[in-house]
Amino acid sequence: MVSEQQFWLGVMAVGIVALLGVSGFNPIDLLDTTDDDSLYSTADKKHPLAKECLGGHIADMIHYHATVVIRVNGEFVPVPEDVGRPDGECPMRQLHTHSENNVIHIEIKQAADVPIEAFFDVWGKHFDETGFDDYRVNETHEIIMIVNGEPNEEFNEYILKDQDEVFIDFKPRD
Repeated sequence: MVSEQQFWLGVMAVGIVALLGVSGFNPIDLLDTTDDDSLYSTADKKHPLAKECLGGHIADMIHYHATVVIRVNGEFVPVPEDVGRPDGECPMRQLHTHSENNVIHIEIKQAADVPIEAFFDVWGKHFDETGFDDYRVNETHEIIMIVNGEPNEEFNEYILKDQDEVFIDFKPRD
């Protein structure tokens, strides 16, 4: 037979579990020791230019190119061919590649400032001052960006211009 004290402890336990469930608490989260907050991705929230489908080549569009070279810990990371071509049900995004030559094609319907962030969003890669892809700046590593031979700290906010040469280097700190 259950004592009155055991009965009320059981009622309280059920009440606490129900309250935690309603609040969205998941006890399994307590077992997760990874630091997922440090690996957020800027590509999770796409820039509007990355969302828009160009469809194909159209008359009177603005068309220019920029080259983006990426190095991570001394190894070059190729920008793949056909980024944004095709992309789901969209035949071609406004920012895309055709080949593995690191040339980004910017083909937009009307004049607009096009930040490099929009290309990385189409590619699905994280990029900003905190790092590239899964590589994050910390006490031992840094990221630098050089545009047309000059250091640049705008990172994902940098507005691409025709014939830009962008070098992104994630590397050990000196």
